Amino acid sequence: MRKMPTMYWALLLLAGCGKDGSVDPDSGDDACRVMCGASCVDTDSDVRHCGACDRDCTALEGVLAEEVACVEGACVIDGACAPDRADCDGDVESGCEADLTKPETCGACETACSDPTPACTMDEEGRWACSRECMAPTADLCGDACVDVLTSVEHCGACDAGCPALNFTPLSGQVDYAAIAAS
Repeated sequence: MRKMPTMYWALLLLAGCGKDGSVDPDSGDDACRVMCGASCVDTDSDVRHCGACDRDCTALEGVLAEEVACVEGACVIDGACAPDRADCDGDVESGCEADLTKPETCGACETACSDPTPACTMDEEGRWACSRECMAPTADLCGDACVDVLTSVEHCGACDAGCPALNFTPLSGQVDYAAIAAS
């Protein structure tokens, strides 16, 4: 077994954790429950170590990281789904897996588009609805999705033309590769 430097153990003891990762009852630090790497955490409430070290609730698919919670060691995603996402299967482990812009779950978990209205498009009021064809503001059919290629990161100016930089958002459908390369 590798010997840990004295300074490391001193920091752990100051944090309220013992050498075995347990809480030192005399430390007065009720938040320290388990050692996760060099950090002493409470796996009952820490969203990045929920129920176990490195079980990160904020990394679940389709969730807003700032909205998820860890309660008694279990991820809670109620009210934490990103816009146009939902938890349709009821399984917290899959996060907010459903894309409400797709025909399979158009605007709601229970809504599947089919003939004569197979397209999932945004209506005049900004809600996703089944339609005969794609309409503005999501007038472009890319695969099975109605999108706006002028604002879609996945369809940057054209179907299946992803934007070249992670934090680049198309505004005109024209990609300025020279400006991106310079950044």
